[in-house]
Amino acid sequence: MNFPIEQVFSLSAAIAYRHNQITSTVLISENNTNIVMYAMDSEESISSESSPNRKMVFVLDGSLNITINQTSYALHIGDSFIIDKNTQHAIEALERCKFVQINYNNKEI
Repeated sequence: MNFPIEQVFSLSAAIAYRHNQITSTVLISENNTNIVMYAMDSEESISSESSPNRKMVFVLDGSLNITINQTSYALHIGDSFIIDKNTQHAIEALERCKFVQINYNNKEI
């Protein structure tokens, strides 16, 4: 996906909802960082997974739950959450939601 340089644009408009589906698009993939945007219909979920990188989730629209070790965290528009590397986690849409997930490697330089 190409975004305009030095211009205002709508990140939320970069992805559309689809009935009973999860859609995603890679916004940026460079070096040790991937930024992916998701649109999830109500009650859709990403099953439990882990990653060797940390993840930061930022909610643009709607609300979702992140579950870690049987503890659920509700996130709403404007909320952010950081998931540590190698941590099992699941994401479930409480209602239609759009969020940005930043996957980054936190290696020491």
